[in-house]
Amino acid sequence: MRTMNEHILEECNARGIDIVCTCFDGQWIKLATRDVDERPLTLLQLQRDVYETASKEKRNTILKHLSEKPIADDLENDVCAIRNESGGLNVTSELLRKVFQAIHYTTKSQNVTKRDLESKQNKSENLISCEDDVVPLDDNETTDTNEPDTTQNASANVLEDSTVRTSLMSDDTVTEILCKFKEHQKKQYQRKAAFPIRKSWKILDKANAVSKLIGSGIQKERTVKRMVSLKESALKVVQNNTRYVPKSKLNNVYAVTLYKDSYRSWISKSPFNETTEVEGVGHVKWFSYPEVSEKRNKMEPKCLDAHHLLVNLRVKVCKDGLQGIQKRAWHAVAEKNRDIISKSLVVDLIDKQNNAFALRTFSTDVESEMRKLGFIREADFCKLIREWYEAEDESGISAVDRMKRRINLKSFFA
Repeated sequence: MRTMNEHILEECNARGIDIVCTCFDGQWIKLATRDVDERPLTLLQLQRDVYETASKEKRNTILKHLSEKPIADDLENDVCAIRNESGGLNVTSELLRKVFQAIHYTTKSQNVTKRDLESKQNKSENLISCEDDVVPLDDNETTDTNEPDTTQNASANVLEDSTVRTSLMSDDTVTEILCKFKEHQKKQYQRKAAFPIRKSWKILDKANAVSKLIGSGIQKERTVKRMVSLKESALKVVQNNTRYVPKSKLNNVYAVTLYKDSYRSWISKSPFNETTEVEGVGHVKWFSYPEVSEKRNKMEPKCLDAHHLLVNLRVKVCKDGLQGIQKRAWHAVAEKNRDIISKSLVVDLIDKQNNAFALRTFSTDVESEMRKLGFIREADFCKLIREWYEAEDESGISAVDRMKRRINLKSFFA
């Protein structure tokens, strides 16, 4: 279809025929939403392309992107501060609320893990509970250095032998044997080491003390855990909760982060500024722009013709309604006064492409009857559509008025 359209435009241009605008029905819509290089010409098409790109990315790729790129550049626009009666400030932020929720969820998970660790630590302490009963040396008690240490080799052999047998015994049996052994040897170890092993010590200190007494003597240094950043904590929560953060939600967030750069690239290719001041109208922001043909060196606008938009809109509102526009408003008018509009036009929807039937659907008579029946929003909608179509089809309307009517319709659907 594009090739055929390009051929017609090229032949007309070669013969000096200037094509100002091309109008068509819905099956040619792609010519109005993409240029010859498949680049989007409308904001809607741009948004669809960005979302499609985001949806094709894998979950891990999206998470990596979100963890590396800041996504809260406009935080100051999200914060609202209100002074309360006491003179303080109440600060609210949607982003901050979400952050606190993530922190609360992470803290809750960490508390569960902490309880598990403490339980394991208690079991470890119970395993060497004989150390907790060690009594420290009194200040007046001296160590007999001349006393032969006849138990050193024996203790080493017993400990080694007990270690080997742990895989063959139950935990209770091993604990009982170790306790009896250490109870028998505790005073000799204290005299040798000149310090006790207390219950209040941390596990690392106990391990170092045991290593010095009967082990290799190697001392392990205490390591300080690094504080996990909010970014890392949030990333971990998202990674481990696919049920609450499915791929579809990640697609939405990722598409939002991609859209800003995509929009800037899109607007940079527009023949107009992002915001244009029109005399008699004011500032307008473009939601689409025409294709610029490099071959023919001119702008070539393409759009759906107003007739097809009107008849399609009649079918839509009478069959399904629109957001905030109820179809029963037209049905109620047909029930109340069939001389204004009949059920065959709004319920049966006969001859869906009939222009006269579509005009009747949004006529002043229908609008007035809707206001009597209390359908004010639907009545305003009839007036909006009728004035827009007049701007597209009627003569004798000024250019400024035509633009204002089109902008009113655009604002309604924005």
